[in-house]
Amino acid sequence: YDVDNAITSMEKGRLRGIDLWETRDSKSGLYGYLDYYGNWFIKPQYYNARGFNDEGFAVVEVGRNRWGAIDRNNRIVIQPNFKASYEAENALRRLLGY
Repeated sequence: YDVDNAITSMEKGRLRGIDLWETRDSKSGLYGYLDYYGNWFIKPQYYNARGFNDEGFAVVEVGRNRWGAIDRNNRIVIQPNFKASYEAENALRRLLGY
């Protein structure tokens, strides 16, 4: 399983030790983030999740209709006060100065 995920990661051009991608856990139904080797780097805990941007932030749904953003260390950088993902994305853009 880990080898298959690592191969898939390489095929997608993921960077070893750096890139994380969102994945839904089939057991819990929650989203987390896998590392290059297919191991959980951020354990499944989100109702929904978006990929990390180039600056290292991702928009996540913490509870039903409670969207915010995290960094690669799973720290909340935008409080989950938004009812839609695009609202949290807009707040993240403002934080980053876009």
